[in-house]
Amino acid sequence: MKIKRGLLIVVGVLVVASLVFAGCAAPAPEEEVTPPPKEEVTPPPKEEVTPPAGPDYSTVKLTLSSPWPATFAPNVGVLIWADEITKATDGKITFEYFWAGALGTPAEHIDLINQRNVDMVTTHMWYTPTKAPLGNFEYIFPFGPKDTKLVAKARWTVYDEFPEFAEEYARYNCKLLQLQASESYRFMSKEPVNSLSDFEGQKVGLIGRYFGRWVQPSGAVPVVCPVTERYTNLQTGLEDIDLLTPTMAYTYKLHEQAPYIIDVPVGSFIPWQLLINLDTWNELTPDTQKLLAESAREFSQEEFPDWLGNEVDVVIGKMKDEVGLEVLTFPEADLAEWASRIEDIPAEWCAEVEELGLPGWEIAASYQDICEELGFEWARRWAVK
Repeated sequence: MKIKRGLLIVVGVLVVASLVFAGCAAPAPEEEVTPPPKEEVTPPPKEEVTPPAGPDYSTVKLTLSSPWPATFAPNVGVLIWADEITKATDGKITFEYFWAGALGTPAEHIDLINQRNVDMVTTHMWYTPTKAPLGNFEYIFPFGPKDTKLVAKARWTVYDEFPEFAEEYARYNCKLLQLQASESYRFMSKEPVNSLSDFEGQKVGLIGRYFGRWVQPSGAVPVVCPVTERYTNLQTGLEDIDLLTPTMAYTYKLHEQAPYIIDVPVGSFIPWQLLINLDTWNELTPDTQKLLAESAREFSQEEFPDWLGNEVDVVIGKMKDEVGLEVLTFPEADLAEWASRIEDIPAEWCAEVEELGLPGWEIAASYQDICEELGFEWARRWAVK
């Protein structure tokens, strides 16, 4: 019996051991793990990008009056510029023109713009000198720059420096858009003139307040007369020499009577302005104002001088072809001598406008300085106190 009990114990131990061994050797199968459901990620909504708005241009037809015909140089320039404006605004801004004094005399154009009979005018402030004492001040300087682009840039610089110019226009309810420079005036003669002494006793056709006073110290005799009479005056001997711009001289066929150009650097000036009524201006959108102001200034400083310079070359070429025109050089020493004989007319102008409370001396000094900075050398210094 003891053996049996011992055997049972041994067997029991073996059974337990086998069970333990079996548990280690064959683990229970793993439980199936269900993965968590995937979260659906909603993409953020796309932002709608609004394209930038284009310029807000006014839809307007601007009326424009001029005392000159459409073929006159400043008006041709205005037409070129206006066409660019119409194209740039896709036809929103258009223009209606009244040429050759259809709405009034030259002197009446400042009133036309003041009273808003039209939106814009091209005019010359010489027509109403008492209303615009600063007007075309650069005419006071004898033998100034003949580079049209230089003169336009110098004139705009002075305009920006002195607010009195804008105030002068504002008194007549208008704003300046363009300052259009002329080509340099030239003397055209019936016979060759090669020196200062050759001017002695010659009758010179001209206009204006100052030109006659420039001419007299040369020994010549000023003959004040309108352009329309110059051809007949040259033909009949009332004039020997004429002082005018080449494009105008060609228009009136003066080269047929005066086939010599004397290359005296009389100078380029700013005889033409493009003005806009202030009430009209204030009704335009800011984008329209910006376009008109910036493009007009750029045109008057760059495009118009280039176009006009080309026109001068063309008409001089035509005069050479038609009558054998000759361009005569003029000695620099004679020019300096001539300038030294002329009274200081700019100083007189400065004193006049100073009495009106305007900075005449400062304007005259600034203009001469700016021209020098742009590369021009004066025959002498003007407006000296």
